[in-house]
Amino acid sequence: MEAFFSKHGLSAKDLKTIAYFSNTQGIIEAVAQGMGISFVSKTAVQIYNHLNLINVVEIESELLSRNIFCVQKKDMILTPAQELFINFAKKHCQNI
Repeated sequence: MEAFFSKHGLSAKDLKTIAYFSNTQGIIEAVAQGMGISFVSKTAVQIYNHLNLINVVEIESELLSRNIFCVQKKDMILTPAQELFINFAKKHCQNI
C-alpha cells in the first residue's frame, strides 16, 4: 500500500486513521457500520458485497500484490495430497 500511495503522491500520514484492528473481519465490520473505508482483499468482502452491506471498488495496479507463504513443521512428512497441493501452488501461483 505504501508504494501505491507514494505513486499517487500520498503517504500514510495523509490518512486519518481512526482505529486499528487485528483481523480483516473486524475491519470489514467497522466499514459496514460506517466507520470509514479500508483496503482489503476481494475475497474477504464477497459476502458483505453480495448482501449489499458495503460498496466495493476494485483497484487495479501492478503495485498492489502480496506474498503468500506455505509453512510446515520442519520435520513434517507430507501426505501425497499435501505434496500435490504444494507442487500445484508452486507451478500455478508464480505469475499471479
